[in-house]
Amino acid sequence: MESSDLNIYEMRKEQIAERLQKREEARLAELERKKANEEKVIQEQTAYFSNAFTKAKQDIEEKLSKVGTVEKCTLRSYFDSIAKDFQILQKFVADSTFFLPSYDIRIAHENLKSLQEVIQTTQDKYLPKKKFAFKSKKKHLDKEKDCTDCAKSKKELVAVNVDTCLYGFRDLINEKVTKEPEEINGKDIELYHLENCMVKIFGLPNTIHINGIVNCTILMGPVSTSVFIENCTDCTFVMACQQARIHSTTNTHFYLHVTTRAIIEDCKNLKFAPYNWHYPNIEHHFDLAGLDQDLNNWNNIDDFNWLVTGLPSPNWSELPEDERIIWK
Repeated sequence: MESSDLNIYEMRKEQIAERLQKREEARLAELERKKANEEKVIQEQTAYFSNAFTKAKQDIEEKLSKVGTVEKCTLRSYFDSIAKDFQILQKFVADSTFFLPSYDIRIAHENLKSLQEVIQTTQDKYLPKKKFAFKSKKKHLDKEKDCTDCAKSKKELVAVNVDTCLYGFRDLINEKVTKEPEEINGKDIELYHLENCMVKIFGLPNTIHINGIVNCTILMGPVSTSVFIENCTDCTFVMACQQARIHSTTNTHFYLHVTTRAIIEDCKNLKFAPYNWHYPNIEHHFDLAGLDQDLNNWNNIDDFNWLVTGLPSPNWSELPEDERIIWK
């Protein structure tokens, strides 16, 4: 081989090596970017969980601190409402465990255990379990009189206690249903087993849990915390929230406003567009929900089933503008 040919060969060899080196550096840089991005998402989600958990726990503790001021004949219902709040907090922790670090899960469960003990201790103090004893007829009649005097209050309190339960729609087919603000503000909403339905939820719900619906359109006003969606097919969701978690859902469109990154898992053929529903007072509802209207991650989706670096997930895409519907 002549010297000139040898020089050309060496130059090409160096160029190929340089290109390979740059390609490897780009690959490593992309891995680092992906890792940093995932860490940022986890930090955002963990911070949100911590703030929401702390607030809910403080609300329960505040209720416990006021037990001494509650009328005796209403104590049972008062503790029932505390128990319901605690159950909702437990469910929130359970729904959040799939993204929380193990340390935060352990701390959350320890806090739940401590809070449950405080609730039980307080209830034992103010509502001690009755011991069996023979009572005089006079005392028995006096007790009946006291209960009669409280009958009206008890009926009202039973109604209030039922109203604090998870609330929404179940087992409907071919229905158009609506929830007004005064019905659902601050409540946890459930939508289960609906088919061919149109649902409009105005106002300010706390969380929304959706499971097992088919060919439905669900329009939601601003949600203070999270929307959890599972096992849905051929649906349209119009929703604004702090967090969105979507599991086992297919062939579905989302008009989304979310302030953290939405999470999908075991999903296929999802399409996303910006939230665009308008109704009277919706701006005020955004403010009450604490949602920043200038911060929307509608097209920033984390797919827990897609870990290929540098390639978009095949399980979701943006809904083309000419296919988007304006919701009113």
